[in-house]
Amino acid sequence: MSVVTSTKSEIVNGSEGISTVMARSVSRARSRTRRTRFAVTATQIAVLVVFLGAWQWGASSGKLANSDLFWGSPSGILQMLVDNYSHLFGSLVATFSAALVGFVISVVVAVAFGIVLSQVSFINRVLDPYIIALTGMPRIALAPLFVLWFGIGDMAKIALCISLVFFIVLINVLAGFKGVNEDLVLMARSFGAGRGQIIAKITVPAAVPVLFAGLRLGLVFSILAVIASEMTAARDGLGLDVVQYAQTLRPNGIFAILVILATVMALLNWLLGVVERKLLRWAPDQRG
Repeated sequence: MSVVTSTKSEIVNGSEGISTVMARSVSRARSRTRRTRFAVTATQIAVLVVFLGAWQWGASSGKLANSDLFWGSPSGILQMLVDNYSHLFGSLVATFSAALVGFVISVVVAVAFGIVLSQVSFINRVLDPYIIALTGMPRIALAPLFVLWFGIGDMAKIALCISLVFFIVLINVLAGFKGVNEDLVLMARSFGAGRGQIIAKITVPAAVPVLFAGLRLGLVFSILAVIASEMTAARDGLGLDVVQYAQTLRPNGIFAILVILATVMALLNWLLGVVERKLLRWAPDQRG
């Protein structure tokens, strides 16, 4: 009896020892991860500080000749943002409102059209070469035509935005639908699921990870399209401001707009990432 008790005790102690070792290993791994993240962030900040410091020194010391006319400076950019806050904010609203409308319309239509193409193979095969050709077309070059057709208002911006983002999202939607597990579809059909149920419960959820990749890319191109349209001809917007600052040799204004765009795009990309993680909790590669 004492031998059995001793054996059980050894097993329990051994299990506790293994658990302790595993816990320590996990703790060390997490600690290394935190240190690595801190090191990466600190290095990124250091690189940015050194770059901005060298730029400011070059502009202030005269090493960058005619910096006010050609190179600008970090302090000049900050001053431009402060002095022209109201105007730049209005331009930001004009640009991003048009981009948002075009982006939403593109996503809704592209997803709906992608569902149709995935379900009707004949239409998909007929339109496939046209979709590929239009996707490869540099539609930014069509900005003058869109201005000619729709005028210098928001319609030209939105139309050019849709012409770019629609195909980007559509390609990703079709790629996501092609990756659907056919075994799941066959199993659902064997249990009596209809086409609508299969699309809602299997096809669309399977395409969501790939769709988000298209949304990130489409978000960038929606802004680029609107900026390109505004630089061609517009009543307002950041693109128009870029042209005016360039024509009057005010590089600080151009860089100020780039700072605004980078900041807002980073914020939107972060928000999109939050939504993506919420919707894709079931996908292991989306966690963390």
